Amino acid sequence: MSTETAHEPIPDVFISYAHADDDAPFGAPFGRVTLFVEEVRKKLRSKLGGAGARVWMDHQLAGNEKVTATLDQTVRLSRALVLFMSPGYFRSQWCQRELITFLEHHQSRGNKERVFIVELDPTDREAWHARLRELSQFKLWYQGLDSEPQPIGYPVPGPDEKPYWTTVTNLANHLAEVLQREPSPGETVVGGSGVSQGRVEAGDSAERSQGKPVIWIADPTDDLIDQWESLSAAMHQAGYQVLPRSVDTYPRSSEAEFLESARADLDQAQVFVQLLGPSGGRRPKDSALTVSALQNRLASELARQKQILLLPWRSRDLLLENIADGAYRELLTGAIACGFEDFRQKVLSAAEQAAVIKPPPSPETLAICISAAKPDAGLSRTISEILVDLGADAMTVQTEPMAGQPSGEFNAQLDEILADSHGLIIVYGEAPPSWVMRQFTRASKVFSQRRRGVWAALWDGPPAEKPDSGVASRNLMTLNCRSGMQRQKIEQFVEVLRGGGHG
Repeated sequence: MSTETAHEPIPDVFISYAHADDDAPFGAPFGRVTLFVEEVRKKLRSKLGGAGARVWMDHQLAGNEKVTATLDQTVRLSRALVLFMSPGYFRSQWCQRELITFLEHHQSRGNKERVFIVELDPTDREAWHARLRELSQFKLWYQGLDSEPQPIGYPVPGPDEKPYWTTVTNLANHLAEVLQREPSPGETVVGGSGVSQGRVEAGDSAERSQGKPVIWIADPTDDLIDQWESLSAAMHQAGYQVLPRSVDTYPRSSEAEFLESARADLDQAQVFVQLLGPSGGRRPKDSALTVSALQNRLASELARQKQILLLPWRSRDLLLENIADGAYRELLTGAIACGFEDFRQKVLSAAEQAAVIKPPPSPETLAICISAAKPDAGLSRTISEILVDLGADAMTVQTEPMAGQPSGEFNAQLDEILADSHGLIIVYGEAPPSWVMRQFTRASKVFSQRRRGVWAALWDGPPAEKPDSGVASRNLMTLNCRSGMQRQKIEQFVEVLRGGGHG
């Protein structure tokens, strides 16, 4: 049955939730999910104009009822999915089917920008669907002083409960951005009541977002949330996409998990921004560094690799002599000290400049060379298989002349192969550091003349106990794999090349 009729217009946003999570608490007029969705719906009406967006939420079907073909079709036709993550969501076969149906239908249409996660209660990110793990979530809970998670806006949000209303606004901003950027031609949308009708018009905002860089604004400390929201709103108003989607989205259960989540956002961005206050904030449970220091370290590393801007800011009224932590004081010393409005203009200028120099799209198929010494031939083959599986062409280059081959002939052949490739992976396993240095030096003579940004990766694998390679360069991305082969590390390098690091 088709839902594309005057009575059943194409849905914009599909709400996926476990019915048990929407039971109305004592004294509350609605369930937790319904109340939040209604506030988001109101925000969408003010942002999109007219009737706003059609938000589809099922209140009629019981949790144990079979999912019908009509419901499947509604999920497939929806342009965005908002799922309410909770332990109950995992136990609901219905919710899992809705999620899989949407992901399968939108796989080639950029589902990473079309799926939005609202976390009602703490959940294990590792248990999430693999395609959701790198997404940031909107939290409706916080970690209480007694280490017990506490819900936000429960049972009913108060008018001064800022974290709740901030989450509503941030989610509405991102949904509106998706709906404006990719409107369906002639699509009819119906507001929450289903009475008034209108059309979503892309307008200037949608046109401005095309080809514009992504802005990463580091997760702020609690005292800078107002400034973060103000800067994020200014970027959205100018037509830029902002990551993460809201504050306090990166998991803090471990340093590794925090960095992995932050890196997933940083890898997509072309301008890095960080707001720094008098304190570096909290620490992940197993980390000696604050979240501010961790984000700055990671952003600085990637900014060097990708040759892009990192703009840290501190208030000019912040007195460095009052900062007791020496390491954090040093971080603040390198930040831009000015008024916030001046800094906002600097970020807008940096974003406009990044849009101007944005590199051309990568070719559909990358050609990547692999350089490995004889003891690491097995590793080279495995890396080659991973590259091919990622859609790249892999070429294992000869690192020494064959018996009787003139060195001039060998060098000319190697230079020709490197010149025709988009990147190089140097395998540092059993080979000595001096061998690694020779490979990079040789390749840099070719690549530095034709390519900027990152064009090489050092695959630093087993054994774990060995000296540092001794090679460091803004053109070199280090893949730390001393614990063993890690496919995601190679995938990150491939994505850097495809994103313009080889331009």
